Amino acid sequence: MRLIVLLLLFCLNLFLSAQEKPRLVVLAYMGNEPDGDTLTYNWWVYPEAGTYKKEINILGQSQPRADLKIPKDSKGTAIHLILEVKDKNSIVSLSDYRKIVIEVDE
Repeated sequence: MRLIVLLLLFCLNLFLSAQEKPRLVVLAYMGNEPDGDTLTYNWWVYPEAGTYKKEINILGQSQPRADLKIPKDSKGTAIHLILEVKDKNSIVSLSDYRKIVIEVDE
């Protein structure tokens, strides 16, 4: 089973529930970057904010599309997935963050 989530960059936080073991695919979409700068992406899990403390492998961690499996031992926990987006601007680079809170069903 696969759950696909499209995270629009104008949404601040997204909350969803999932079952253990499914594959979760997340997509970041902004449309056009106003200055035409190149964007870099970094997906990571913020264990201090969630209740699942073990490491989670994210495939495509530096891409707009990331793929992760909900761990088998994560029942009843919350996983905080962070998207960090930076633009490569010669004057000043800007960063922005989005969060997906995944509550794993019991």
